Amino acid sequence: MNRAAVPGGDLQWGWYLFALVLYVGLALGSLSLRDNVLVLNWIIGPLFPVVVLYVVPTAVRALVRRRDRR
Repeated sequence: MNRAAVPGGDLQWGWYLFALVLYVGLALGSLSLRDNVLVLNWIIGPLFPVVVLYVVPTAVRALVRRRDRR
């Protein structure tokens, strides 16, 4: 399938790039924590993809739809 034919394909890759940069930033920012490995592996690791790649885009779409209805 041609990527240009997929609606929002570039936006999806933008979210993945944003998530990658944010995750690396969180990893570097949490280096000063004593239990850095614990925080990254058990807290940030499982929650991050769910929040950044599902919850945030879903909330943004809902807000945009609600704004468009007015």
